[in-house]
Amino acid sequence: MEIASKNIASDGVALNVVFEDTSCRVISGTETKKVFLGLGKKVLTQIVVVDRNGLAKLTLKDADIIITERSDFIDVLRSTIDKYTTFGDGGAIVRTTFMVYSGKVIELSKVGDKEKMLKFAEMELTEHPGYEKYCIILRK
Repeated sequence: MEIASKNIASDGVALNVVFEDTSCRVISGTETKKVFLGLGKKVLTQIVVVDRNGLAKLTLKDADIIITERSDFIDVLRSTIDKYTTFGDGGAIVRTTFMVYSGKVIELSKVGDKEKMLKFAEMELTEHPGYEKYCIILRK
């Protein structure tokens, strides 16, 4: 928790472990900021992925976190990508998406479109059959 609190810049943010396996933890903290002359509020969900050696592997200032079981991972990933994909003049815009398990942080969105992301995730699942819980993190 100490490493996470150092990586989350704001003071007074309550930290919670939202995902944990044998090799890493995903720690989250929610912060409410006032915007536009104090008339509105913006809720930021800050996350830090810390491995078992205490190294912060990923720090995001605002993210969505989804925890899923191995058996549902591909279906949950597919629906999550569909839900968070926006369309602009250049086509589909997929949010930066990470897959976290066993101390690994894999940026799925780097491989390209939705189908490539799903195939890459399936490949990871088949190559590492010993894990049952996975975490999907999407940058807001």
